[in-house]
Order: sequence, then structure tokens, then C-alpha cells
Amino acid sequence: MNLWRDEKVNCIDYKNGHNCLNCIHEIPNPNGVKKALFLGDLLRTFNIKTDTHLFNTLWSIAIKFNALIYKFKKKSKNFNEKLDTLEKIEYFSQRRSFFVDSINDYVDTVLPVSKRVEDICINYGIKKKLCHTVYIGTEHSTKFNENKDKPFLAFDGIMTICYMGYMRNDKGFEFFLKGLSSIDENISKNIRIVIAAKKNDYFFDRLIKTSRRYHSLCYYNGYTHSNLDEILSEVDLGIIPPLWEDNLPQVAIEIHSRHIPILSSSAGGASEIHRRNPDFTFKVGSIIDFKNKLTSIYNKKCDMQYFANAMTPISMHAHIEELMTIYTNIISDKKTISSLEKKDRFKNSQTSETVISKAS
Repeated sequence: MNLWRDEKVNCIDYKNGHNCLNCIHEIPNPNGVKKALFLGDLLRTFNIKTDTHLFNTLWSIAIKFNALIYKFKKKSKNFNEKLDTLEKIEYFSQRRSFFVDSINDYVDTVLPVSKRVEDICINYGIKKKLCHTVYIGTEHSTKFNENKDKPFLAFDGIMTICYMGYMRNDKGFEFFLKGLSSIDENISKNIRIVIAAKKNDYFFDRLIKTSRRYHSLCYYNGYTHSNLDEILSEVDLGIIPPLWEDNLPQVAIEIHSRHIPILSSSAGGASEIHRRNPDFTFKVGSIIDFKNKLTSIYNKKCDMQYFANAMTPISMHAHIEELMTIYTNIISDKKTISSLEKKDRFKNSQTSETVISKAS
């Protein structure tokens, strides 16, 4: 679940449960979730894909049919009917506290995938000593060295920008469209747009209208690892515009791995890839700042040594080694603690025997 309140704004403060009140409109039926996961696993066992149009249609029909039966039998009341307002607020407040306390009491280590995620964890009350940021590895890391001699922002007249991911508000797609509409036409006519995102009719129509002010539009209905090189072959700049605290989008790493700079919002961990380079980070949700940063990059009035201070993508091998080191240290620490506890118990038992002996 994203920290995205009421499908509208970045959730940076739940106000002790008050902001949750009108956010989660319906509590998911646990049995329904279990059935969905079971069905998905069963189909994959028989090598039946669950991302096809046919499956989605059948699953949608099944959900609607199940909902009708559920409503007809009136097996339970909905969340809004069960509790009054104060009880709901208390429920969300206690829920958050329970999760945080449980992590602090029972978890050996917390592995945020970016410093921003670590900051959020600590701000929620998770003990700082438990947190250890581990950037995820990628099979695309080899592309970084393969493309290290690629000229930086070498476009001659026409710059190509790319958005990959989802056509969703929290991912900043609508914001991105608004941002594109704000760019001066004498610049937009010299920018080529590449989009790789599953089609959403509402946003797609707006994309087509917005792109008319631009040099051209190249659209891919989603992407896979097999066609990433094709999609990014002519791209000069990746756009990562999330409005929520997106942990560290995999797509940002995939673009970065091909020695393509990214212009990212200040929300989430994407900007950590380029060490929050101010020329390539715009204030989250600010159309004006997005426009100014993109315009500066187009005019090459930006840090042209971008990669000198940017992160080097982490390979899967290095990532696994780091995880194994962390896990090994945890096991070692537990063995040490267990050994000390045994010694303490042995000393205590000896002391007890001495006391009993003296008493007798």
C-alpha cells in the first residue's frame, strides 16, 4: 500500500489516525485476498499467465459475482457500519502503534531501499539502530559500464525525454502531463516524447492532446526487460515525477544504468541516484520548478558533470553479498547472545545451589 491519501495527496502525516478515517473506504475481505493469491499460484503451476485480458475479465466477473452473494447473505456489516467515528480513529492509531512496536520488539533489522525510506521509518518511530539502508541490485548494472562513453546530453536540436512505469496519479503521470503543457512552445516543438506505460484511456487521450505541441510521440503499451534497450536507445533524459514517497523506483535504476540522466521529483528515493543533484531535482508537485529544470536541461544550463557524483548501479551479485553479510552478522549476534544467556543461567543455577546448600 502506498502512502497516498485518498488517492489524491502524499500522506506525510496520518494525524494519529484522523487522516485515515476517510481514506480507506473499504476494508479488503481477507478471505478474498487469500483466494486470489491461491488462484494465482495455482494457475502459475500450470504455466497459465495471470496478466492476460481473458484472465482479468474472468477474475472481474468472479469478484462481482462473489460480491453479490456476499451482500445477499449479509455475512457481515461493512466497516463504516461497525464502528463510530472515534472508534475508527482509535483503530487506525492503535494499528500503527502495534506495527511499529512489533517491529521494534521482534525484528532484528530493517532494510530500507533508500535513505528517504529510512528517514520515514525513523520518523514513524522505528528504532534508528535497526535501520540499515540497502540499495537494491539490478541485472542492468552491466549496462552502466557499457554506456560510460556515451556523450552526455549530446542531442543536436531535438531532445528525447522518456517516462516509463504506470499511468497513475501517485506515480506523477498526470503531473507530468501538466508539466509538459507548461513548457514554452519554442522548446516543446524540439522535444521528442517516449512513453512506456500500460494504456489508461483517460490519460492516453490527454497524452495525445498534449503531445501535439511536441516534436513527436513514441508510445509503448508497457515494457519488459527484453525491449528496454529499444525504448531507451535514443533517450537523452528520463523523467521520474512521483507525487508520493516512492521508495526507489526500479525504472529509475534501469534508465540510470544506461548512462541516461534522470530529472526526478524531490519525493521518494529516485533523486538519491544522482545524490539529489539540484539541477536534476524539482520540488515535488511544483509545475513551475519542473518547467524551469526541464528548460535549463534543454538549454544545457545544468551540471554537465552529472555522472561524476552519481551512484554506480549495484549488481545483483554485490547486492546478494551485502544481504548475506547482514544475515550472517544477525545469526552470529544471536549465537553470541544465546551463549551469554546460557552462561548467565548456569551462574544463576550455581548460585541457587550454593544458597540451598548453606540453608540446609
